[in-house]
Amino acid sequence: MERQVNGPSQPGFDLWVGGGLSTKPYFAQRLNAFVAPEKVVLVLKAITEIYRDASEYRQTRSHARFKFLIADWGIEKFRTALQTKLDFPLEESGDFPDLPDTYKDHVG
Repeated sequence: MERQVNGPSQPGFDLWVGGGLSTKPYFAQRLNAFVAPEKVVLVLKAITEIYRDASEYRQTRSHARFKFLIADWGIEKFRTALQTKLDFPLEESGDFPDLPDTYKDHVG
């Protein structure tokens, strides 16, 4: 997608985290963080490291999901943890269009 920032548009991603299926489905939550294409790998690496370092979410097989970390920590705590792992500031998403709330489907 693209966002508008003081005139010109920038390609990038509006970061959502914590969604998952199975017997306890969770919808992903908007982190309100803009990720430029050249920073995607760095952000994904930091997210993976946060989950890796939170070993309590891998103790039991039924609880070994990233969605549970997000549900327990909340978006603000997770965003703070992510920011401490990155050597650049997370920018707010800006004028990304909100996803419509009328239809959400876990299939496809």
